[in-house]
Amino acid sequence: MGSETKTFYEFGPFRVDPDRRQLLRENQPVPLQPKAFDTLLALIQRSETLVSKDELMQAVWPDAFVEESNLTQNIFVLRKTLGEAAGQHRFIVTVPGRGYRFAERVRLVPEDGDILVLNRSSTEVVIDEEASPDKDLALMPKNTQVRTIAVLSAIAVLALAGYWAWQSLRPAPFQKFTVMQVTNSGKATGAAVSPDGRYVLSVMDDGGGQSLWLRNVPTGSDTEILPPSPVHYAGLTFSPDGNYIYFREAQNAIQTKNNLYRSPVLGGTPQEVVGNIDSDITFSPDGKRIAYVRQHDPDVEKYRVLAASVEGTNETVLQTGSRSEAPNSLAWSRKGDEIFYSLYLPEQGTSAIDILAVTSGKSHRWVTFKDKFLDEIQWSPDGRALFAVYRETGANFRKGQIGFLQRAGGEIVPITRDTNSYRTLTISADGKSLATVLARTSATVSVLSDSGQAFVGARAVLSRLNEFDTWSVLSWAAGGDLLLSNTGHLSKLGIDGKSEAQLLADPSALIITPSPCGKDYLVLSWEFHEDSKQSIWRADADGSNPIRLTDGKGDAFPVCSPDQKWVYYMHWVDGSIYRVPLDGSGKAEAVSAIPQGYFLTMGGLSVSPDGKRLATVIGGGGAEAAIVLFDLGSPSPPQIVDASHYVRGVQFTPDGKSIAYVARENGGGNVWVQPLDGTPGHPLTDFTSEQIWSFCLSSDGKRLGILRGHFDSDVVLLQEPK
Repeated sequence: MGSETKTFYEFGPFRVDPDRRQLLRENQPVPLQPKAFDTLLALIQRSETLVSKDELMQAVWPDAFVEESNLTQNIFVLRKTLGEAAGQHRFIVTVPGRGYRFAERVRLVPEDGDILVLNRSSTEVVIDEEASPDKDLALMPKNTQVRTIAVLSAIAVLALAGYWAWQSLRPAPFQKFTVMQVTNSGKATGAAVSPDGRYVLSVMDDGGGQSLWLRNVPTGSDTEILPPSPVHYAGLTFSPDGNYIYFREAQNAIQTKNNLYRSPVLGGTPQEVVGNIDSDITFSPDGKRIAYVRQHDPDVEKYRVLAASVEGTNETVLQTGSRSEAPNSLAWSRKGDEIFYSLYLPEQGTSAIDILAVTSGKSHRWVTFKDKFLDEIQWSPDGRALFAVYRETGANFRKGQIGFLQRAGGEIVPITRDTNSYRTLTISADGKSLATVLARTSATVSVLSDSGQAFVGARAVLSRLNEFDTWSVLSWAAGGDLLLSNTGHLSKLGIDGKSEAQLLADPSALIITPSPCGKDYLVLSWEFHEDSKQSIWRADADGSNPIRLTDGKGDAFPVCSPDQKWVYYMHWVDGSIYRVPLDGSGKAEAVSAIPQGYFLTMGGLSVSPDGKRLATVIGGGGAEAAIVLFDLGSPSPPQIVDASHYVRGVQFTPDGKSIAYVARENGGGNVWVQPLDGTPGHPLTDFTSEQIWSFCLSSDGKRLGILRGHFDSDVVLLQEPK
């Protein structure tokens, strides 16, 4: 066995050589005391992660008892050495009472800069220097250099983490593979590899418009298949014979209605195959039929698994069921008699893979997961492995990874295991090439001030890499601070940007849609905490004394009534709105049924300032999206307000006369306010780039909190030697 490739840690202008115990800035040595160097190394090896004081002291002084002041002194020296000004912590962030976090993204760089070989057992992972036709990074524009280096660094981490899964399975896929970077724009959202592995189809998102591109892998040349258009593409795949590409195109902003199209690989006008589908497609082994899922059609809150010819004719129903247990992804077995599908089970708080018999329409359970959620599945061409893009509970819930299963009831064996997120999954016909999108996030929390008709003067409070995304929630807390969550923790931010305090953390659970409740409490949907199945919880404003309010399954988006007597929330199993006493003294009761022909979306809930009305977002009914307003305590029919350009979120304005939500405007996301008296709405912000992932209006209407961000994502190919 050979020795491992020497690697360095890089961040900003600095490089750390762990073997020589040396810190360099722009290749010049920087003096650093040994214990300070040990402290820095312990932090960067767990970058973007909280490292407790006890862990740091054990790493730096493993055989001695020292005062905590020694650690504090090391942190002071490091901040000074790294050039941080007083109160400005670009690199090292203090988490009060707990420890420190190295905030800068750290790159793991091999010594030769091109190839990283893992000589452990029989596993080998290589970064191919032929990944892009532009071999010389120095010839690239600077922003392209940075993005390419970031992706290659992420691939290096992938390489270091991915080897150990293969020891116990024979044969196992991807024991040796190269990772080829196909795009370097940071704008890819989807990918598919052709059956012969020679072409990669990509979706590129630029300024709100999406386009389709075809890469010839051997030559590195790119061809635009469809020009930029204000649409959303997903579900890319090639036909088994390689002659056609298939893709879904969203027909509305909230992507609740998607039509399937196909187009010849070498060009031509896309033709609609089937309408209104809610999943990717899977091909039968002979390539003559496709299967897919359709929800809410013809029955609201129901799903159907359907099969049709590859042209979309002869559509037949294979299975029907409750929408709450609708399949996420389908994979036709190699034998052709069964279709495997992944699903989420809100009543059990688990996810699973079921097997559907194509002929009888009956299904049975293949495997159940208590801590993982499967987004996409696909069989290997030889039928020996079921590949999956999956997510784990806790803070990494949003970071999809790639793995595989080989037997019923078995665990997922990871292929990737790093801090990036992977989405989309296709495999070439020989099983040697796997196309996916590697993604990282960049997010900023800002506060804007009211200027009369709009909010202006965005002032950044917090900026983070790879921590927040569309699952994150921003809201105002009592006293003028902000509450910010991802799926693993909830924090309180001072709007001056100088303070951050963690209120709740649960690495093995999901903290979803937290909301303030006056000055004393906050409410949240908490899944897997104390074995709860996505129930509603109440906690004190500082995160202490959590109390479960519901024993429901699939309860989300809790909000308090202004008098703090009730907590209103959505119940996904039956698609209705319920309420439960805030003090925990009573049982939950249904209060509002969604109008016939409509269904709940992920838009959330808002109670009017006077407590008399409740707003949420619905789909169906022939509209792209609509705001529905219920008069609480009144049997009168709800008011429905069109919101055709709606994207996410819903909140009453402080005067209760309008509804605010995120709309697609100016090529980006902006907060839109829609008066309820029927007069025209108008935007409250004027952003021209990025997307708004969450927003919150202060109770006095003078300030607007915004969580904005973007995905920096590129297509990569994992390739086994042929």
